[in-house]
Amino acid sequence: MEPQRLLSFTWAYPKSLDRATYSPDHFNNAKTLVEFRLEPTPAGTLLRITQSGFSGVPDAYREEAYRRNQGGRSEQVKNIENYLAKQ
Repeated sequence: MEPQRLLSFTWAYPKSLDRATYSPDHFNNAKTLVEFRLEPTPAGTLLRITQSGFSGVPDAYREEAYRRNQGGRSEQVKNIENYLAKQ
């Protein structure tokens, strides 16, 4: 983490989409890296959200994992927009 510039974390993927809760042994070693990066621009600040490493997610789960993560990222952008609107 770089204060006021970067927040990053890894996201682990379960072995099955059918389980509602996961214990540590229900996860693959597949992980992606999620980054929220703030970049100064002439007009203000750009928030860049990236997620890399999907090639490590098993083929059978990759497309669904990407789709679900896209929805999660979109939801987080809405949360950030709502927070900033209140400032």
